[in-house]
Amino acid sequence: MLSLNTDNKNLPIAITMGDPSGINSEIILKAFKQISKRKISFFIICDPDWIKKSKKIFNINIPINIISKKINIKKDKLNILPLKNKILFDLGQPNKKNNKAILESLDTAINLAKNNEVSGIVTLPIYKKNLMENNSNFIGHTEYLAEKDGQDSLMILISKDLRVATITTHIPISKVSKITYKKKFQQK
Repeated sequence: MLSLNTDNKNLPIAITMGDPSGINSEIILKAFKQISKRKISFFIICDPDWIKKSKKIFNINIPINIISKKINIKKDKLNILPLKNKILFDLGQPNKKNNKAILESLDTAINLAKNNEVSGIVTLPIYKKNLMENNSNFIGHTEYLAEKDGQDSLMILISKDLRVATITTHIPISKVSKITYKKKFQQK
């Protein structure tokens, strides 16, 4: 079962790359200094060239540490677990050819969580339209994680003062009125 590993808080958090054409590399690079100050151990599962090119685009100089399956985190560096699939990087232009790498990043994080090698997973945004065209079963991260784990899904949004669990996820607004909410509510 895929779960948060609360037994060992020293385990790192795996961050999936999401869609490489979006804001994800900028988020990671700009947040790195803030996150690394908090003694949180993490790494991103991505194509290292994507981060290297992004560093140049955003003029952010952060040292990189390439790690292997035997996770060796260095606190003062951006740790990257490389993908086998390379990406085609064009900021602002989603590319269907990156779908394999996007799913590889997500699947790698799932496998690491199932093997209790990470304390949790953070998923960065994806361009769902491209993934849905190549994989008709892909609806969103929540459903994908649930399917891979063989569990029902429940999306929970948490902030300092509020916790919200959604009854539905990723459905067109035109279908909202057709859902039997009583049954859905009982399932959740």
